[in-house]
Amino acid sequence: MVIKYLILVIGIGVLLNNYRQNRLFSSSSIWLSVYLLIFVGYPIFSNKIFQHENEIDFYALIGIITFCYGSFISSTIRNQNIFSFLKLEKKFFSFDTAFRCYIFFLLLFFFFLIAAIGQNGLLHILKGSTTTKQIALDESLNISTSYLLFLHFLFICTLIIWTSQNKTIQKTKSIICFIVYILLSIIFSFTRLFLMCFIGCIFFIEMRNKSKKIQLVSVLLGGGGVVSLMVALNYIRCLGLGQFASLSNMINGEYVLESTDFGASYIFFDKLLDFESPYINPIVWFKALYSFIPRSIWISKPEPLSMQVLKYTDPSLAATGFSTAGNSVLGEGYAIMGVFGIAIFPFLWGFICTRLDQNYYNRLYNIKKISMADILYYIFCFFIIISAQRGDWSQYTVLILWFYILPMYCIFLFDRNAFSRK
Repeated sequence: MVIKYLILVIGIGVLLNNYRQNRLFSSSSIWLSVYLLIFVGYPIFSNKIFQHENEIDFYALIGIITFCYGSFISSTIRNQNIFSFLKLEKKFFSFDTAFRCYIFFLLLFFFFLIAAIGQNGLLHILKGSTTTKQIALDESLNISTSYLLFLHFLFICTLIIWTSQNKTIQKTKSIICFIVYILLSIIFSFTRLFLMCFIGCIFFIEMRNKSKKIQLVSVLLGGGGVVSLMVALNYIRCLGLGQFASLSNMINGEYVLESTDFGASYIFFDKLLDFESPYINPIVWFKALYSFIPRSIWISKPEPLSMQVLKYTDPSLAATGFSTAGNSVLGEGYAIMGVFGIAIFPFLWGFICTRLDQNYYNRLYNIKKISMADILYYIFCFFIIISAQRGDWSQYTVLILWFYILPMYCIFLFDRNAFSRK
């Protein structure tokens, strides 16, 4: 318990330093906040008994120290944007182009949704008799979830619309797009990560150039709101809309911890420590580049890191199709590089986060408009970092590259005036 409090003191100290420097809203702050939630908050408030809790405490202490050291090293190096040749900070978006794309993808979403589940299926979901969990996991229903691909396209369109609004009518449209996307995600999407990351991105955008005190109050209030929303979303996706009135009967500490999803990272890391490191090939980090290659052509194509770990630690569970067993950022380091990875991975994240934070705040102070570089930073802060803390961040890079970054760049190219706007 002493080590946990020491980890907490170090983490809060770094967060307070970020606040003092007016950088509370940063990737390093998010990394540390989720890290503390997993390795301090969850084991303290959980009623479960963990076989390797003392060992994990020690590793978590090493991890946060090396993260801070990586951050320090990064801060001492001359700030230089290694992606400056792409000139992303000079690429801005057109509201009208993004809005047209939004309408197009929204129509496609409903077309494929009706084609997949039919009108009766749609009514069953709205009435609560069918849940998104059943649609996503029950193979006996034989229902395609291809319509969710267009929900990802709506995500990036909504984000661009929100960042490019500058007129009253545009603000009204952006709010409508925002509400529609949230409702569709709540009702039809099984994975909560995308909605939570979207809300986080919007939150970051709205906190740009706000005072330190406003940012601090917003974080404290927003933290409780995020937990409450994740609990509600977990309930809806598992039990549907029809039984929402009984939510109050299920609320307890364990259900809240389960709903945040981060507890699973701690649980599976604890199980992983029963075994020697499998030393998984780090080629899995590049999944986004080879995911389109059929397994019939590349017979030995690597499976996701989390699935490889699960097959190593619990083959029977892996055989059931369970595939989202994250092992935390420390577990991922251990699975690839052994004990050394537990120290090296947080160091790398500290170095990268600090470097990206410096570039972001340089743009924030010098360029008032939100550019493509800023949107990519917001996506990194939430999708990459949160999935990294859960374990197996490369699993989500496929979506990020092909369904967020590529469409975003296409939207930019569709606008004829994009290259002339400053």
